[in-house]
Amino acid sequence: MFEALPAKVQEAIKGAFDILERSDDEARAINDALLAEMLVD
Repeated sequence: MFEALPAKVQEAIKGAFDILERSDDEARAINDALLAEMLVD
């Protein structure tokens, strides 16, 4: 699934997973904002 995405998006997703691993509320809020931005594009 991820292989079909542009490299830039794959990197963003990897970064999002790194943030999720911290799993505090602030990191989750940042992740949600990143995902919302990707969905708009």
